[in-house]
Amino acid sequence: MNEWSQVFVGNAGGPVNLNNLSISASSIQLVFAPGFSESLSGLCQAGQVGDFSGIRFQNASGTFKHLSLSGQGASSLAPGTTGPPSFPSCGSGIEISSGVAVENSTVYGGQYGIAGGLSVTHSIVSAFGPYSVGITGADTIEDNTVILTGDTDSVGIQGGEMVRGNVVQGAATGIAGAGEVKHNTLINNFIGISGSRASDNLISAQPAYIDPLCPNPNAPSPACMKPTVGIDLKCQDASVVRDNGIVNAGIGMSDIPIGDTLSTTNLFAGVGITSTTCSE
Repeated sequence: MNEWSQVFVGNAGGPVNLNNLSISASSIQLVFAPGFSESLSGLCQAGQVGDFSGIRFQNASGTFKHLSLSGQGASSLAPGTTGPPSFPSCGSGIEISSGVAVENSTVYGGQYGIAGGLSVTHSIVSAFGPYSVGITGADTIEDNTVILTGDTDSVGIQGGEMVRGNVVQGAATGIAGAGEVKHNTLINNFIGISGSRASDNLISAQPAYIDPLCPNPNAPSPACMKPTVGIDLKCQDASVVRDNGIVNAGIGMSDIPIGDTLSTTNLFAGVGITSTTCSE
């Protein structure tokens, strides 16, 4: 697979710092030969197209400050056609090693906004397309704004040992699989927080959403309407979920282990169903 990142650093002998850069990939296109019908998204999933990431660090450390990345996607344009249609890129806005810190930066576009890193702080990140992720793989994710577009299985923030003080909106799941989740604001995600130790978070959502896989989203059947969920415990210990406020969600907390009791410090307002157990 070819390396097509706009900025690539590999196996650096010491820290490499990037500051005050603007990187745009809005003009990237792939031109398919006549009669070639495979979509770019299909080629990405099959690993047949290279990495379109704006910045990729492999086995390199450093600090990123005040970066602006945009248009991190690719377009397919068959000869003689107009358009072009746009697809999520095969890579990310930023793909980095564990020794890189990202601060005060903006990333617009890409299937993954920022992937990896020691920390991501004080940044604005968006991602688009099915299975897109705003920020993933960093140890500390703090004081960021993450915006997605409600696509299938999209995640605002995935993983992280400490996820604190972020605003996440528009994802299928706002925050998933993190260690400690504190003082975050979750707005209009299908599921606010999933499978994480959660405390002091504010979660608000519409009571229901249209399943992105619905065959006719413009005239959805009742089966396409799904309840939103404030916090999905995924059958984990309910005692680690405390002091959260959940507003207007269809289900406040789901998949609570049978026999566990929710902390009375969690507050619910306008919620359709307060909680469900793992058996429901």
